[in-house]
Amino acid sequence: MSVPANRKGILRLVVFALYTVAIFVSLPFGRSIALMIRRWGWLSLSGYIITAALVAFFVLLIFPYFVSQPLKNRLCLFIPVIITGAMFLALELPEERLHFVEYGVLGYMAGWALAGLGKWPGRFKEALGVLFCIGLLDELVQGILPSRFFGLHDVFWNMVSSWCGLWVFLISTRHKEVQAMEAHGRGKTCKKSTI
Repeated sequence: MSVPANRKGILRLVVFALYTVAIFVSLPFGRSIALMIRRWGWLSLSGYIITAALVAFFVLLIFPYFVSQPLKNRLCLFIPVIITGAMFLALELPEERLHFVEYGVLGYMAGWALAGLGKWPGRFKEALGVLFCIGLLDELVQGILPSRFFGLHDVFWNMVSSWCGLWVFLISTRHKEVQAMEAHGRGKTCKKSTI
């Protein structure tokens, strides 16, 4: 039995909202957990695991779309990938990289949730606005917690990482469209990238 499209979109929004709530609920405990992991000596290992997982994710999800594009589009896609990778590697602490991934997943889920409501990528600007508000609210809440602090640079990183996740969702949905059209014999009409 299939779920009606409208109900499916609402279920996706609920999952996105629950993930967002989980981020906010974890705020008072995040620093303590990071300190505990650091004390056990696992923090640097977790940074390597996160980096390896992101490289694998890129190879499995983004690379197939990347090679299916004409050379001009590859250059336009390559530059954001390099910038994102450099920004990720510039984060010195493994917990900052984990935070980058956390908000990247949030961005991906925002695209996924809004796409469930239809008219994707027409809701891209809405997703950017929602992600900005969540990232800003996260930092404002941290500003009132005794063990945390507010930082404009953290608002910036929340935005960048969530927007990267949204960008990955956009690429992945575009790749699926290309595959579907190629399967139906119309691959040449959809090779043009909208990114």
